[in-house]
Amino acid sequence: MRHLNVLWDQGSIDISAIERFERKIGYRFPENYKKLLSAHDHLMIEEDTFKFKNIYGKEDARDVAFYGYGQTCLEKIENSQNFGIYGYEGIVAIGRSANGDQVCFDYRHDPTTTEPHVVLVYHDDSIIDESGDEKMAVNFVAPNFEAFVDMLYEYIDEED
Repeated sequence: MRHLNVLWDQGSIDISAIERFERKIGYRFPENYKKLLSAHDHLMIEEDTFKFKNIYGKEDARDVAFYGYGQTCLEKIENSQNFGIYGYEGIVAIGRSANGDQVCFDYRHDPTTTEPHVVLVYHDDSIIDESGDEKMAVNFVAPNFEAFVDMLYEYIDEED
């Protein structure tokens, strides 16, 4: 996995904390994700921006800050799984964007995979699913975590 420049983190955490959460939710995370987050709990990186095609077919971009696992973490991953009735089984939030959208692992296509898709769940946009229920809109971003990391770049405001 490519090197990312740490802007801020809450230090390292034993990988067993991540594995406990995996057992609790019933999904296994990518090894590269576990290594990264165990070395840098609640990680914010310089290369925090990614581009993607949104559900409306337009080019879009978001940033990401990763949730943490430690006891003193302000944005704990286990407290960030709050999709309620508007969410989907098999979606696990691993980080957030500044606008409130959540970066997630998507296990809906294969609950046993260790290489889930990375998706963006819109906090303020919904769709009607095939059952007629209102659900949060989900946008595909990358086929796996490593591809997602490869998409990340440092945003530089040209107006500054």
